[in-house]
Amino acid sequence: MGRAMRHAVGLGAAALALALVLAAPAARAALLTGSVDHDFMGANETFNYVLSLSGGDGREPPDLSPLTKDFEIVDRTRRSRSDDVGGRPVDVNEWIMTLAPKRTGVLTVPGLTVKGQTSAPLKVQVLPALPVEPPAEAGGLFVRVDAGDAAPYAQSLVPVSIRIFDSIGMRSGRFGDLKADGASFTPEGKQRVYFRTIGGKRYGVIEQSFLMQPQKSGRIEIEPLTVNVTLPARTSPAASSMSNLLGRGNVPQLQSEDASFQARPVTIEVKPRPEGAQGWFLPARAVSLTQDWSAPPERARVGATLTRTLRLKARGASPNQLPPLPVAEVDGVRQYQDDSQTGRVTIEGESGAELVETVSVVPTRPGAFTLPAIEVGWWNLATGRQERATLPPVTLQVTPEG
Repeated sequence: MGRAMRHAVGLGAAALALALVLAAPAARAALLTGSVDHDFMGANETFNYVLSLSGGDGREPPDLSPLTKDFEIVDRTRRSRSDDVGGRPVDVNEWIMTLAPKRTGVLTVPGLTVKGQTSAPLKVQVLPALPVEPPAEAGGLFVRVDAGDAAPYAQSLVPVSIRIFDSIGMRSGRFGDLKADGASFTPEGKQRVYFRTIGGKRYGVIEQSFLMQPQKSGRIEIEPLTVNVTLPARTSPAASSMSNLLGRGNVPQLQSEDASFQARPVTIEVKPRPEGAQGWFLPARAVSLTQDWSAPPERARVGATLTRTLRLKARGASPNQLPPLPVAEVDGVRQYQDDSQTGRVTIEGESGAELVETVSVVPTRPGAFTLPAIEVGWWNLATGRQERATLPPVTLQVTPEG
Protein backbone atom coordinates (compact mmCIF):
# COMPACT_ATOMS: atom_id res chain seq x y z
CA MET A 1 0.00 0.00 0.00
CA GLY A 2 2.83 2.40 0.93
CA ARG A 3 4.65 1.71 -2.32
CA ALA A 4 1.40 2.24 -4.26
CA MET A 5 0.76 5.54 -2.51
CA ARG A 6 4.35 6.68 -3.08
CA HIS A 7 4.00 5.64 -6.71
CA ALA A 8 0.79 7.64 -7.05
CA VAL A 9 2.35 10.65 -5.37
CA GLY A 10 5.37 10.35 -7.66
CA LEU A 11 3.13 10.23 -10.72
CA GLY A 12 1.20 13.24 -9.43
CA ALA A 13 4.37 15.25 -8.89
CA ALA A 14 5.65 14.33 -12.33
CA ALA A 15 2.32 15.31 -13.90
CA LEU A 16 2.36 18.62 -12.04
CA ALA A 17 5.93 19.34 -13.15
CA LEU A 18 4.99 18.51 -16.74
CA ALA A 19 1.96 20.79 -16.54
CA LEU A 20 4.11 23.63 -15.24
CA VAL A 21 6.62 23.11 -18.02
CA LEU A 22 3.86 23.12 -20.62
CA ALA A 23 2.21 26.16 -19.08
CA ALA A 24 5.40 28.21 -18.89
CA PRO A 25 5.63 28.99 -22.62
CA ALA A 26 1.96 29.99 -22.65
CA ALA A 27 2.58 32.44 -19.81
CA ARG A 28 5.38 33.95 -21.84
CA ALA A 29 3.67 33.74 -25.22
CA ALA A 30 5.06 36.12 -27.82
CA LEU A 31 3.05 39.28 -28.45
CA LEU A 32 3.39 41.31 -31.65
CA THR A 33 1.93 44.81 -31.73
CA GLY A 34 2.13 47.79 -34.05
CA SER A 35 1.82 51.49 -33.26
CA VAL A 36 2.17 54.85 -35.00
CA ASP A 37 3.43 58.10 -33.53
CA HIS A 38 0.75 60.05 -35.40
CA ASP A 39 -2.41 58.97 -37.21
CA PHE A 40 -3.32 62.36 -38.73
CA MET A 41 -0.94 64.03 -41.20
CA GLY A 42 -0.53 65.88 -44.46
CA ALA A 43 0.77 64.47 -47.72
CA ASN A 44 4.55 64.70 -48.22
CA GLU A 45 5.02 64.14 -44.49
CA THR A 46 6.38 61.08 -42.75
CA PHE A 47 5.43 59.15 -39.62
CA ASN A 48 7.01 56.38 -37.57
CA TYR A 49 5.53 52.90 -37.40
CA VAL A 50 6.88 50.71 -34.60
CA LEU A 51 6.50 46.92 -34.73
CA SER A 52 7.17 45.46 -31.28
CA LEU A 53 7.74 41.76 -30.52
CA SER A 54 7.58 40.95 -26.81
CA GLY A 55 8.79 37.59 -25.57
CA GLY A 56 9.55 36.05 -28.94
CA ASP A 57 12.51 35.31 -31.18
CA GLY A 58 13.37 38.51 -33.00
CA ARG A 59 16.30 37.24 -35.00
CA GLU A 60 14.20 36.90 -38.14
CA PRO A 61 13.11 40.34 -39.45
CA PRO A 62 9.52 40.93 -40.58
CA ASP A 63 8.50 40.97 -44.22
CA LEU A 64 7.89 44.67 -44.93
CA SER A 65 6.58 44.25 -48.47
CA PRO A 66 2.89 44.70 -47.45
CA LEU A 67 3.76 48.27 -46.43
CA THR A 68 4.88 49.27 -49.92
CA LYS A 69 1.36 49.29 -51.38
CA ASP A 70 0.45 52.65 -49.80
CA PHE A 71 3.71 53.78 -48.20
CA GLU A 72 7.33 54.42 -49.08
CA ILE A 73 9.78 53.11 -46.48
CA VAL A 74 12.06 56.11 -45.98
CA ASP A 75 14.13 54.67 -43.13
CA ARG A 76 14.27 51.63 -40.88
CA THR A 77 16.05 50.85 -37.62
CA ARG A 78 15.97 48.13 -34.99
CA ARG A 79 16.39 48.18 -31.24
CA SER A 80 16.22 45.65 -28.42
CA ARG A 81 15.64 45.89 -24.69
CA SER A 82 14.58 43.79 -21.71
CA ASP A 83 11.35 44.54 -19.82
CA ASP A 84 10.32 43.24 -16.42
CA VAL A 85 6.97 41.44 -16.63
CA GLY A 86 5.69 39.81 -13.45
CA GLY A 87 9.17 39.73 -11.99
CA ARG A 88 10.66 37.99 -15.04
CA PRO A 89 12.80 39.56 -17.78
CA VAL A 90 11.17 39.58 -21.20
CA ASP A 91 13.09 40.36 -24.38
CA VAL A 92 11.50 43.04 -26.56
CA ASN A 93 12.58 43.55 -30.17
CA GLU A 94 11.35 46.56 -32.09
CA TRP A 95 11.53 47.51 -35.75
CA ILE A 96 11.01 51.23 -36.43
CA MET A 97 10.01 52.24 -39.95
CA THR A 98 9.71 55.83 -41.16
CA LEU A 99 6.89 55.79 -43.70
CA ALA A 100 5.79 58.33 -46.31
CA PRO A 101 2.20 58.00 -47.61
CA LYS A 102 1.85 57.53 -51.37
CA ARG A 103 -1.67 59.01 -51.53
CA THR A 104 -4.24 60.92 -49.50
CA GLY A 105 -7.29 59.54 -47.70
CA VAL A 106 -7.74 57.02 -44.91
CA LEU A 107 -4.94 54.47 -45.39
CA THR A 108 -4.43 51.13 -43.68
CA VAL A 109 -1.06 50.17 -42.25
CA PRO A 110 -1.31 46.40 -42.77
CA GLY A 111 -0.52 43.81 -40.15
CA LEU A 112 2.99 42.37 -40.34
CA THR A 113 4.09 38.85 -39.40
CA VAL A 114 7.03 37.68 -37.30
CA LYS A 115 7.46 34.01 -36.33
CA GLY A 116 3.78 33.19 -36.84
CA GLN A 117 2.55 36.26 -34.92
CA THR A 118 0.65 38.96 -36.86
CA SER A 119 0.07 42.51 -35.69
CA ALA A 120 -3.31 44.22 -36.01
CA PRO A 121 -3.77 46.66 -38.91
CA LEU A 122 -3.90 50.39 -38.15
CA LYS A 123 -5.53 53.33 -39.93
CA VAL A 124 -4.03 56.75 -40.62
CA GLN A 125 -5.62 59.77 -42.26
CA VAL A 126 -3.60 61.68 -44.87
CA LEU A 127 -4.77 65.15 -45.90
CA PRO A 128 -3.77 66.97 -49.09
CA ALA A 129 -0.48 68.78 -48.57
CA LEU A 130 -0.62 72.45 -47.71
CA PRO A 131 1.68 74.53 -49.91
CA VAL A 132 4.68 75.67 -47.90
CA GLU A 133 6.80 78.58 -49.08
CA PRO A 134 9.60 79.65 -46.75
CA PRO A 135 9.45 83.38 -46.01
CA ALA A 136 12.12 85.41 -47.80
CA GLU A 137 13.67 86.32 -44.47
CA ALA A 138 13.55 82.75 -43.11
CA GLY A 139 17.25 81.98 -43.45
CA GLY A 140 16.66 78.24 -43.05
CA LEU A 141 14.39 78.46 -40.00
CA PHE A 142 10.70 79.38 -39.92
CA VAL A 143 7.41 78.46 -38.26
CA ARG A 144 3.91 77.94 -39.64
CA VAL A 145 0.52 77.71 -37.98
CA ASP A 146 -2.11 75.98 -40.14
CA ALA A 147 -5.80 75.28 -39.55
CA GLY A 148 -7.35 72.17 -41.10
CA ASP A 149 -10.80 73.73 -41.54
CA ALA A 150 -10.92 77.43 -42.41
CA ALA A 151 -14.74 77.64 -42.23
CA PRO A 152 -16.05 75.52 -39.30
CA TYR A 153 -19.20 75.87 -37.24
CA ALA A 154 -19.16 77.13 -33.66
CA GLN A 155 -18.22 74.41 -31.11
CA SER A 156 -16.74 72.23 -33.89
CA LEU A 157 -13.24 70.80 -33.59
CA VAL A 158 -10.69 72.42 -35.89
CA PRO A 159 -7.28 70.70 -36.31
CA VAL A 160 -4.48 73.24 -35.88
CA SER A 161 -0.79 72.44 -36.33
CA ILE A 162 2.36 74.29 -35.31
CA ARG A 163 5.33 73.34 -37.49
CA ILE A 164 8.90 74.52 -37.03
CA PHE A 165 10.95 74.04 -40.22
CA ASP A 166 14.69 73.81 -39.52
CA SER A 167 17.52 73.39 -42.00
CA ILE A 168 20.14 74.95 -39.70
CA GLY A 169 20.20 72.46 -36.83
CA MET A 170 18.87 74.39 -33.85
CA ARG A 171 19.94 73.10 -30.45
CA SER A 172 16.69 73.75 -28.63
CA GLY A 173 13.45 75.63 -29.00
CA ARG A 174 10.06 76.29 -27.48
CA PHE A 175 6.92 78.04 -28.60
CA GLY A 176 4.35 80.02 -26.65
CA ASP A 177 0.65 79.31 -26.26
CA LEU A 178 -1.80 79.59 -29.12
CA LYS A 179 -4.22 82.43 -28.47
CA ALA A 180 -7.40 83.59 -30.16
CA ASP A 181 -10.27 85.67 -28.86
CA GLY A 182 -13.36 83.43 -28.88
CA ALA A 183 -11.63 80.04 -29.14
CA SER A 184 -9.86 77.49 -26.96
CA PHE A 185 -6.99 75.14 -27.82
CA THR A 186 -6.23 71.63 -26.57
CA PRO A 187 -2.96 69.77 -27.34
CA GLU A 188 -3.50 66.64 -29.39
CA GLY A 189 -0.92 63.88 -29.06
CA LYS A 190 2.82 64.23 -28.66
CA GLN A 191 5.27 66.29 -30.64
CA ARG A 192 6.62 64.48 -33.64
CA VAL A 193 9.72 64.97 -35.76
CA TYR A 194 10.07 64.19 -39.45
CA PHE A 195 11.73 65.48 -42.61
CA ARG A 196 10.33 67.36 -45.57
CA THR A 197 11.94 68.67 -48.75
CA ILE A 198 10.94 72.17 -49.83
CA GLY A 199 12.44 73.80 -52.92
CA GLY A 200 15.22 71.23 -53.03
CA LYS A 201 16.24 71.88 -49.41
CA ARG A 202 15.71 69.30 -46.69
CA TYR A 203 14.13 70.54 -43.47
CA GLY A 204 13.71 68.84 -40.15
CA VAL A 205 10.16 69.49 -38.97
CA ILE A 206 8.95 69.62 -35.38
CA GLU A 207 5.17 69.47 -35.20
CA GLN A 208 2.62 69.80 -32.43
CA SER A 209 -1.08 69.31 -33.15
CA PHE A 210 -3.95 71.04 -31.37
CA LEU A 211 -7.71 71.00 -31.51
CA MET A 212 -9.25 74.45 -31.68
CA GLN A 213 -12.86 74.92 -30.55
CA PRO A 214 -14.52 78.17 -31.67
CA GLN A 215 -17.02 79.49 -29.12
CA LYS A 216 -18.83 81.88 -31.46
CA SER A 217 -19.55 82.50 -35.11
CA GLY A 218 -17.79 85.19 -37.12
CA ARG A 219 -14.13 85.96 -37.73
CA ILE A 220 -11.57 84.54 -35.31
CA GLU A 221 -7.87 85.29 -35.62
CA ILE A 222 -5.13 83.10 -34.18
CA GLU A 223 -2.55 85.58 -32.93
CA PRO A 224 1.06 85.46 -34.25
CA LEU A 225 2.90 82.69 -32.43
CA THR A 226 6.37 83.43 -31.04
CA VAL A 227 9.07 80.74 -31.10
CA ASN A 228 12.28 81.03 -29.08
CA VAL A 229 15.25 78.94 -30.20
CA THR A 230 18.92 78.37 -29.46
CA LEU A 231 21.09 78.23 -32.57
CA PRO A 232 24.71 77.31 -33.21
CA ALA A 233 26.73 80.54 -33.03
CA ARG A 234 28.06 81.87 -36.30
CA THR A 235 31.85 81.83 -36.33
CA SER A 236 33.56 84.70 -38.11
CA PRO A 237 36.41 83.96 -40.59
CA ALA A 238 38.84 85.76 -38.25
CA ALA A 239 37.80 83.58 -35.31
CA SER A 240 38.16 80.44 -37.43
CA SER A 241 41.66 81.48 -38.53
CA MET A 242 42.66 82.16 -34.92
CA SER A 243 41.37 78.72 -33.87
CA ASN A 244 43.49 77.13 -36.60
CA LEU A 245 46.57 79.07 -35.52
CA LEU A 246 46.05 77.92 -31.94
CA GLY A 247 45.70 74.32 -33.05
CA ARG A 248 42.00 74.10 -32.22
CA GLY A 249 40.67 73.93 -35.75
CA ASN A 250 39.13 70.50 -35.28
CA VAL A 251 37.68 71.16 -31.83
CA PRO A 252 33.85 71.48 -31.93
CA GLN A 253 32.72 75.04 -31.24
CA LEU A 254 29.98 74.90 -28.60
CA GLN A 255 29.00 78.57 -28.67
CA SER A 256 25.34 79.29 -29.23
CA GLU A 257 23.04 82.23 -29.65
CA ASP A 258 19.37 82.82 -28.85
CA ALA A 259 16.84 84.00 -31.41
CA SER A 260 13.08 84.38 -31.73
CA PHE A 261 10.70 84.59 -34.67
CA GLN A 262 6.95 84.64 -35.28
CA ALA A 263 4.40 82.82 -37.36
CA ARG A 264 1.90 84.76 -39.38
CA PRO A 265 -1.61 85.15 -37.92
CA VAL A 266 -4.31 82.76 -39.14
CA THR A 267 -7.87 83.94 -39.78
CA ILE A 268 -10.81 81.54 -39.51
CA GLU A 269 -14.40 82.35 -40.50
CA VAL A 270 -16.75 80.47 -38.16
CA LYS A 271 -20.10 79.82 -39.80
CA PRO A 272 -23.42 80.33 -37.98
CA ARG A 273 -25.96 77.55 -37.58
CA PRO A 274 -27.34 76.72 -41.07
CA GLU A 275 -31.00 77.41 -41.81
CA GLY A 276 -31.74 73.77 -42.64
CA ALA A 277 -30.55 72.43 -39.27
CA GLN A 278 -33.27 71.03 -37.02
CA GLY A 279 -33.33 70.51 -33.26
CA TRP A 280 -30.05 69.90 -31.47
CA PHE A 281 -27.26 71.08 -33.77
CA LEU A 282 -24.61 68.37 -34.19
CA PRO A 283 -22.20 69.09 -37.08
CA ALA A 284 -20.14 66.00 -37.94
CA ARG A 285 -18.68 63.98 -40.79
CA ALA A 286 -20.31 60.72 -39.70
CA VAL A 287 -22.57 59.62 -36.83
CA SER A 288 -23.41 56.14 -35.54
CA LEU A 289 -25.86 55.04 -32.85
CA THR A 290 -25.60 51.50 -31.44
CA GLN A 291 -26.79 49.51 -28.44
CA ASP A 292 -25.85 46.43 -26.40
CA TRP A 293 -27.96 44.41 -23.97
CA SER A 294 -26.75 42.39 -21.00
CA ALA A 295 -29.32 39.70 -21.93
CA PRO A 296 -31.70 39.19 -24.88
CA PRO A 297 -34.71 41.53 -24.44
CA GLU A 298 -36.98 38.90 -25.96
CA ARG A 299 -36.30 36.68 -22.93
CA ALA A 300 -36.92 39.22 -20.16
CA ARG A 301 -38.45 38.32 -16.79
CA VAL A 302 -40.51 40.33 -14.35
CA GLY A 303 -38.27 42.03 -11.77
CA ALA A 304 -35.01 40.99 -13.50
CA THR A 305 -32.82 43.95 -14.48
CA LEU A 306 -31.57 44.25 -18.03
CA THR A 307 -28.69 46.64 -18.73
CA ARG A 308 -28.96 48.60 -21.96
CA THR A 309 -25.82 50.39 -23.17
CA LEU A 310 -26.29 53.12 -25.77
CA ARG A 311 -23.33 54.47 -27.77
CA LEU A 312 -23.40 57.60 -29.88
CA LYS A 313 -20.26 58.34 -31.95
CA ALA A 314 -19.69 61.45 -34.07
CA ARG A 315 -16.63 61.79 -36.28
CA GLY A 316 -15.35 65.37 -36.42
CA ALA A 317 -17.40 66.52 -33.41
CA SER A 318 -16.47 67.48 -29.85
CA PRO A 319 -17.90 65.84 -26.70
CA ASN A 320 -19.94 68.87 -25.65
CA GLN A 321 -21.71 68.84 -29.02
CA LEU A 322 -23.31 65.44 -28.36
CA PRO A 323 -26.98 65.55 -27.31
CA PRO A 324 -28.38 63.52 -24.40
CA LEU A 325 -30.19 60.36 -25.47
CA PRO A 326 -33.86 60.31 -24.49
CA VAL A 327 -35.29 57.52 -22.32
CA ALA A 328 -39.03 57.40 -23.04
CA GLU A 329 -41.45 56.19 -20.38
CA VAL A 330 -43.11 52.86 -21.20
CA ASP A 331 -45.99 51.42 -19.16
CA GLY A 332 -44.95 48.11 -17.61
CA VAL A 333 -41.25 48.91 -17.62
CA ARG A 334 -39.16 50.96 -15.22
CA GLN A 335 -36.00 52.57 -16.65
CA TYR A 336 -33.17 54.18 -14.70
CA GLN A 337 -30.21 55.97 -16.21
CA ASP A 338 -27.20 54.55 -14.35
CA ASP A 339 -24.33 56.38 -16.02
CA SER A 340 -23.56 58.83 -18.81
CA GLN A 341 -20.03 59.57 -20.05
CA THR A 342 -18.65 61.59 -22.93
CA GLY A 343 -15.12 61.77 -24.24
CA ARG A 344 -12.87 62.27 -27.22
CA VAL A 345 -12.11 59.23 -29.37
CA THR A 346 -10.37 58.51 -32.65
CA ILE A 347 -12.77 57.38 -35.38
CA GLU A 348 -11.27 56.16 -38.67
CA GLY A 349 -8.09 58.09 -37.97
CA GLU A 350 -9.93 61.34 -37.19
CA SER A 351 -10.74 62.99 -33.89
CA GLY A 352 -14.34 62.59 -32.76
CA ALA A 353 -16.59 62.24 -29.75
CA GLU A 354 -18.44 59.40 -28.02
CA LEU A 355 -21.36 59.36 -25.60
CA VAL A 356 -21.98 56.17 -23.60
CA GLU A 357 -25.20 55.92 -21.59
CA THR A 358 -26.10 52.95 -19.41
CA VAL A 359 -29.77 52.35 -18.61
CA SER A 360 -31.27 49.75 -16.25
CA VAL A 361 -34.48 48.30 -17.66
CA VAL A 362 -36.78 46.49 -15.18
CA PRO A 363 -40.06 44.92 -16.42
CA THR A 364 -42.84 45.15 -13.82
CA ARG A 365 -45.37 42.71 -15.32
CA PRO A 366 -45.60 39.98 -17.98
CA GLY A 367 -46.35 40.80 -21.59
CA ALA A 368 -44.88 42.46 -24.64
CA PHE A 369 -43.57 46.01 -24.20
CA THR A 370 -41.98 48.13 -26.91
CA LEU A 371 -39.31 50.71 -26.22
CA PRO A 372 -39.66 53.39 -28.92
CA ALA A 373 -37.05 54.17 -31.53
CA ILE A 374 -34.24 56.60 -30.62
CA GLU A 375 -33.31 59.26 -33.16
CA VAL A 376 -30.42 61.71 -33.20
CA GLY A 377 -30.41 64.49 -35.76
CA TRP A 378 -27.07 65.68 -37.11
CA TRP A 379 -25.71 68.02 -39.75
CA ASN A 380 -23.59 66.31 -42.41
CA LEU A 381 -20.54 68.50 -42.99
CA ALA A 382 -19.74 66.74 -46.27
CA THR A 383 -23.16 67.18 -47.90
CA GLY A 384 -24.45 70.23 -46.03
CA ARG A 385 -27.70 68.43 -45.18
CA GLN A 386 -29.65 67.38 -42.10
CA GLU A 387 -29.57 63.62 -41.42
CA ARG A 388 -30.67 61.22 -38.68
CA ALA A 389 -29.08 58.30 -36.88
CA THR A 390 -31.73 55.87 -35.65
CA LEU A 391 -32.07 52.88 -33.35
CA PRO A 392 -35.19 50.85 -34.20
CA PRO A 393 -37.84 50.04 -31.56
CA VAL A 394 -37.04 47.18 -29.19
CA THR A 395 -39.77 44.81 -27.96
CA LEU A 396 -39.38 43.09 -24.60
CA GLN A 397 -41.10 39.71 -24.26
CA VAL A 398 -41.54 39.46 -20.49
CA THR A 399 -42.35 36.23 -18.68
CA PRO A 400 -43.45 35.95 -15.02
CA GLU A 401 -40.96 35.57 -12.21
CA GLY A 402 -39.59 32.14 -11.43
